[in-house]
Amino acid sequence: MSTVSPASLEEICLSFISANIEDLCHKDVQGVQYGEVSCQKLSFIAPLFLHEHLADNIMRCLSRDRNLTDRTASLFVDPHRCRMKHFNLRKCQLSFPVLKLLAGKHKVEKLDLSGTKTFSSFLFFQLLNGMSSTVRELNLSCTSFVLDFAAMKPLNCLTHLDVSHCTPINDHLMSVAAQNMDCLQHINISNTAIRHVSSFGKLRGQLKTLIAFNTPISWTNPAEFKDFTLLQKLDISRSSDNDLHHDGMMESIKYDEMLTDQCMMPNLVSLDVSGVFTVTAGALQSFLRSHPKLEFLGLCLMSQNLQEQLERISPLIKITGEATEKQILSSLQMYPDRADYMREALRGLFRISNDWTTRKPQVLELVLTPLEKHPGDFNVQVAATTCVGNIIRERGGEADPQVHPHFLSKVASLVLSAMRTFPENYSLLQNCMSILGSKQVVRKATFNYFEASCLTMDALCNFHGNQDISQLATQLCAILCLKLTEREALALGSEKNIMTMINVIQEKISASQEDFILCEALIVIVNLTDEKPSTCSLFVEKGGLKLMVQGLKVFREGSQEKNFIIKRRLLITLNIIAEIPSLRHLLITDEFMNLLGSFLDDGLLQLSYFCGGILSNVILEWSDDRELLLHSKQYLLRRLEQAVNRWEFPADQFVTYKSFRSFVPLLQCAMPAVQMWALWGIINVCTSDMQRYAPLLIDVGIRDIVRRVLTTSHNGVRELAQKLSDTVANF
Repeated sequence: MSTVSPASLEEICLSFISANIEDLCHKDVQGVQYGEVSCQKLSFIAPLFLHEHLADNIMRCLSRDRNLTDRTASLFVDPHRCRMKHFNLRKCQLSFPVLKLLAGKHKVEKLDLSGTKTFSSFLFFQLLNGMSSTVRELNLSCTSFVLDFAAMKPLNCLTHLDVSHCTPINDHLMSVAAQNMDCLQHINISNTAIRHVSSFGKLRGQLKTLIAFNTPISWTNPAEFKDFTLLQKLDISRSSDNDLHHDGMMESIKYDEMLTDQCMMPNLVSLDVSGVFTVTAGALQSFLRSHPKLEFLGLCLMSQNLQEQLERISPLIKITGEATEKQILSSLQMYPDRADYMREALRGLFRISNDWTTRKPQVLELVLTPLEKHPGDFNVQVAATTCVGNIIRERGGEADPQVHPHFLSKVASLVLSAMRTFPENYSLLQNCMSILGSKQVVRKATFNYFEASCLTMDALCNFHGNQDISQLATQLCAILCLKLTEREALALGSEKNIMTMINVIQEKISASQEDFILCEALIVIVNLTDEKPSTCSLFVEKGGLKLMVQGLKVFREGSQEKNFIIKRRLLITLNIIAEIPSLRHLLITDEFMNLLGSFLDDGLLQLSYFCGGILSNVILEWSDDRELLLHSKQYLLRRLEQAVNRWEFPADQFVTYKSFRSFVPLLQCAMPAVQMWALWGIINVCTSDMQRYAPLLIDVGIRDIVRRVLTTSHNGVRELAQKLSDTVANF
């Protein structure tokens, strides 16, 4: 079966170094002076020399993870300790003096400052003029530097330049650049104001790559691209919302003229006309016939008929589009930064994935990229999460797709981000909760369970009454609650969340609905209140106790499995409440004792057992002078003892405990019936899972209490105490 593998060992190590960079360095940091620059100098604990590849990649990861600061950058200042050629500094946060210091210490060949906003154009020129003339690749994408190419002498040897999304770039600046960059072969001018091929001057005879996505030069006079005699890669694609198109008929004629010219860019191996709706099928076919070297053709957002037709004609050419699975996967690989392209590709992927006869989890990585790159684009988030759910969801009779925990954890993290960004969108929340609740994510992924629980609770609150959301949210909360720490579970039991769960339960009980939502909502309440007195008190204060009693009355007579599960969980919740001394008096009523007594004599062991637990705890607070009209304390104790004597130890475990703390007062009391119930309960779980429960007996001193109980005169208590001692004797 195909699998999605984890990141390479190298990437895992680099990520670890980035996340723990300070811990890998000496604690004593000394201030040093480099000319006019003073900084704190970090140094690795181990005396290392970082070779080029390692140093470049550590800086890349530090920058990617936002861990590259003036302090951590000091690790790369000494050229005797490391040698660097590539400065990957996207969205650089370094101060200008430190950056200038670094650049002056190394012979930089590749400088990536894309997205940098921290210093001015004037300082940028200072930086470049202080560098060596070794720079071959420069990425200034998404910056606002006003570039004076005539003054940028160190860039004379540039072979690669990226000035995409730089609004100051126009025909004049391009013309100046062409006069001063003798070695330039690859340029990206996407989303700039350049309109005319003539602006490239002598570069027209030497450029090999021209990326002009969403740029006026693409549609001003396409026939002039013939001047780029050595061009191998041309991208004149557009976004779906580009509103700069000329008259459709005239534009179509222009592109036909370009594409039907057999002498047009004879060396071209890659052409991207995605989003250019005025390109005709006939012109493209003519271009394919006259360009046998072509290996790639971009057709995203174009007619699917056109995409299918050209794929049939040229099956060896890689084509991007939405018509076939091959095209869609190519689109996901080629255009992860283009939101509109990703929306269409992901919609296409979801369409074809419904027809897959084999699972393809390896596609997951392609889907996660746009999900991560476009967190604020609602349509991308919906389309991507829909695809993720389709890829990892369980299908009847099929084995789960084999996806590595690394990717499942990344899936969960990105899904949580989507839930944070769009907390009130029904379809997206539905996708996200389905993913988080899937078997693979639940079993293998590591993520912020508390945040996921809070966001799920918010969805349940915001969409109260929506059955689809209620089903997903209650199920997910029930799963996540088990993964929370005690402190997190306590925090999750806020007044808002408790009221949300009470409202869900109330709605179901009032309608006498024995359904999945009620079952899961009761599990959530159990997990939020178990051994948490403050949450229990809040639950009772908001009407939870009355609601549990009401539920027992409503579902009393049912015998189906779901009815049994609901009654069992109602009784477990009441058992938890009864363990809180300050709340027990609320249960000492004729109405409740009458209800409890009917379940105590129930032929179903589990229901009888939990009733016995409630009664045992309540009786601890029942003073001898307190009388009810219909029930006496002694009468109920006799019934409890009779019930325990009737029980047979089951083969399967039906109850779990976090600790035996609540059993201590039951065993230490002077009421044999209560002691018998406690001993029976401990024996039951220890017999089923000795490794888990035997240590808990020691933690709260129950083994010592049992030794004392062995001397009691009551036969039933003594026999059960002996059985417990024998059960755990060899542990």
